[in-house]
Amino acid sequence: PRRAVRPVYAATASATTAQGAVLDECLAQVLHNAAALCADAPEDPVTLVHQLRVGMRRLRAALRLFDGWVPPAPPELLEAWRDLFAELGATRDRDVFDSGVARALAAAGAPPLNPRTNAPATQDPRMLMRGAGAQSLLLQWS
Repeated sequence: PRRAVRPVYAATASATTAQGAVLDECLAQVLHNAAALCADAPEDPVTLVHQLRVGMRRLRAALRLFDGWVPPAPPELLEAWRDLFAELGATRDRDVFDSGVARALAAAGAPPLNPRTNAPATQDPRMLMRGAGAQSLLLQWS
């Protein structure tokens, strides 16, 4: 898994240059984790999905940070990014639940929960990221 790295740019950089450095770093995190997730046998798919979503969230935050300073990203690209983020979020929620949250809730006296029946079905994150829609979106952002 690749974690976030602080982007580097000169203190005198233009807003466009600074945003470019920030977005490049966010995309590097996203693309690295997406590629590793798409491998035939990823070593740690739970952490890869988490770090992939961290990079996606950082990219969205960077776009908001530079709002008004640089031209906005195309709305359809942002919408597709949000949709992919949400789909991966359902997987992440299930991973967290399965990591021990369910046991902790049961130990605290909570009623039994089963996110597999209470939440909409989600696609395997490897297949999702291998799909034409996700691959096209990553290429468009790149």
